Amino acid sequence: LEGVTGAEMRSKWPQVYATWRNDPGSLVMPNGESLVQLQERAWRAVTDLEQAHGNDDVLVVVSHNFAIRTIIGRLLGMPLSNFHRMTLSLSSICTVEIDDRGRRLVSYNSTCHLSPENR
Repeated sequence: LEGVTGAEMRSKWPQVYATWRNDPGSLVMPNGESLVQLQERAWRAVTDLEQAHGNDDVLVVVSHNFAIRTIIGRLLGMPLSNFHRMTLSLSSICTVEIDDRGRRLVSYNSTCHLSPENR
């Protein structure tokens, strides 16, 4: 359903839309994957990066909205049923620190680097 608006989804796939709004963690997108599958794939990439780099390394990870939200949600221990409680602006920055004490969300959805008209 990539590229489909919410209105199109409501009209053409009402049951998919209802499940997406009410229980996003249980939905497998038509011809796609579930948020659970996405989260597992994205989290595996994060842990692979952690293992490949030391605590003093600084990494920049660029990804898509849903992948970032599932990673941050897992970091915070949020169930995927709360997925819609998180919003993420285009071109925003999230900062996570990882060291011997664990992982910490330092900033989320920062847009201070964008001009006011692009926020």
